[in-house]
Amino acid sequence: MVYPHKIRGEIPKGWYDRNCDVCGEHYVGQGERFCSNKCSHLALKKRMIVPHHPKHYKYFPEKFDRTELEAMFYRQKLSYKDIGLSYGMSEKAITKIMDELGFPRRKVGELTSIRMKGVPKSQEHREKHRQLLKIYNPMGNKSKTPVAIAKWKATRQARDNFKWSDEQKKRSSRYWLNFYVNNPDCLIKRGLSLNIRPNLPEQMILGIINKLKLPYKYTGNFGFWIEGKNPDFVNTNGQKKIIECWGVHWHTEKELKQRDFLFRQYGYKTLFIWDYELKDLLSIEQKIVEFERGG
Repeated sequence: MVYPHKIRGEIPKGWYDRNCDVCGEHYVGQGERFCSNKCSHLALKKRMIVPHHPKHYKYFPEKFDRTELEAMFYRQKLSYKDIGLSYGMSEKAITKIMDELGFPRRKVGELTSIRMKGVPKSQEHREKHRQLLKIYNPMGNKSKTPVAIAKWKATRQARDNFKWSDEQKKRSSRYWLNFYVNNPDCLIKRGLSLNIRPNLPEQMILGIINKLKLPYKYTGNFGFWIEGKNPDFVNTNGQKKIIECWGVHWHTEKELKQRDFLFRQYGYKTLFIWDYELKDLLSIEQKIVEFERGG
């Protein structure tokens, strides 16, 4: 191939006419500093293997004075953060170096107990600390006094022996019936906020419905309610028909009969499909077609 610049004697826009920084050969091309990708990679490798600057000597464990570190760690009781500040390093960097040198890691709160060990405490200080423990305790904000332990045991026993009265049960039943049955708009809004999507069995049934072009809509996302019951697929062509996809792990035959009876009170015919039946999609497809024809 003959390049235009060789014919006209000019360099195209964006090209360079210079010597390569790596091999020194003269080139005319689009590379700003290197004549080829090979030279570019060589330069990158050279940049990556640059020797450390003398100021980085402190990042090598063998360059540290172990006696000085031991004095700071054991005698002065300094934390890793304080030791790092004395060397102008971060806590993470000095921790890594001290791990390589074999220094033990302190447990949480161990440094505080080491620093306070042997410090003389007055009676006033002890009493103040005792009063603070009654108000606040790091272990779950519970005081460990015998009175507090006895109170905690009594409340736990009362909770275990607690039983709802018949009046409380009726009141709770009325509340939840009013919430779930008499207020479907609230449940629809809740379903939209949860962003519920069809699970795998429901997706398989939805694929069959789309394949047969049947007028059914997925309502298992809390989009349709009948007395607190949320069916999976509802006919949108004026026919009162419902398709339910049920799992053996979650539902029983008794629940199936109750759900079918409830929907029939409102004039709905229901087709129940169990998840184990989806192994044979052709039979499910035929079952849905017969149900749609009114069989």
